[in-house]
Amino acid sequence: MEKLFQIFSSSVQAVDASFRRYLWYDIDWKNRLIAITGARGAGKTPLQLQYIKETFCKKYTQCLLQTVNQTIESDFPAVARVD
Repeated sequence: MEKLFQIFSSSVQAVDASFRRYLWYDIDWKNRLIAITGARGAGKTPLQLQYIKETFCKKYTQCLLQTVNQTIESDFPAVARVD
């Protein structure tokens, strides 16, 4: 679990929050669970990281973003990923 928080924290710090993606205003951020679907590379993860960075500032321990790719890689390390 500690490794997930390390990956998450470095991802939040690295994301560019100088602009907001178009979907930002269509999401009800008050929901406890938000699932965003779309093609790879569409910007789903950066969108969520931007929100976390702007909302929680330095308190990244209050939340955790788990992507499907991280889940697959941690559960099935021998599975080759094709991009």
